[in-house]
Amino acid sequence: MEDVKDQPKNPETPESEKGKKPPKKWKKVAGWILTALLVLALIFAVILVVQVKSSNMPFIFGYATFYVVSGSMEPTIHVGEVILIERVNSPDELKKGDIITFHGKGGSLEGKIVTHRIVSDGVVDGKITTCGDANHGIADEPITYNDVIGRYVRTSAVLTTAYAVFTSKYGFLFIVFIPLIILLIVQIVNFRRACRMDKDGKLPEEKSAEEIKAEAVKEKEAEIKRKAVEEYLASKKRIEEAQRDKNKK
Repeated sequence: MEDVKDQPKNPETPESEKGKKPPKKWKKVAGWILTALLVLALIFAVILVVQVKSSNMPFIFGYATFYVVSGSMEPTIHVGEVILIERVNSPDELKKGDIITFHGKGGSLEGKIVTHRIVSDGVVDGKITTCGDANHGIADEPITYNDVIGRYVRTSAVLTTAYAVFTSKYGFLFIVFIPLIILLIVQIVNFRRACRMDKDGKLPEEKSAEEIKAEAVKEKEAEIKRKAVEEYLASKKRIEEAQRDKNKK
């Protein structure tokens, strides 16, 4: 009996497989991440710009933002800053010294969104009296709890900077135009890539020499079959024409 030699456990990689680059899946992942980040940036920009300009925007996770347009709370809060306020669920949560955002009543504050400090908590008569830190003790027209929008939490440097960028002269380019252009370019690249892929989802450069050779053989076989069918049909047509000519005679 002939001795059977042990087969190598790790056969060498075929030449056709050597140097073959693995599919660059990271490009797809990076494209998805970039698209998601751009979409989130657009959503964030729209929410921020709209919310700080409107008193009717709903609270998000119990918080809302407002843009300061006057210096009545200097030096605690400065003009041009974006402040973060929290929802207040009951009058008991408010106390003297809190800074609140509310619908102004009377005089120059009528119909405006105001952020001032509470100087009277309204325990006795149910009224809340406020005053701006920079107003030298001149109190505002008293308000009720129903006029309160929320309580000041802090000034957000990040949101202030973001709002300043988004509402600047070139803010539209940063929050709308440039992100849309980038998204369009990404989609065009993905579309062109998809058009170049075969039915197995591979690009030409991702195929091995054996795969390319096999495809060439299939194409050649398909071309031979097509020509054979054409020749058969042409031959059949000639026979039928000759038969008709013979019958006429």
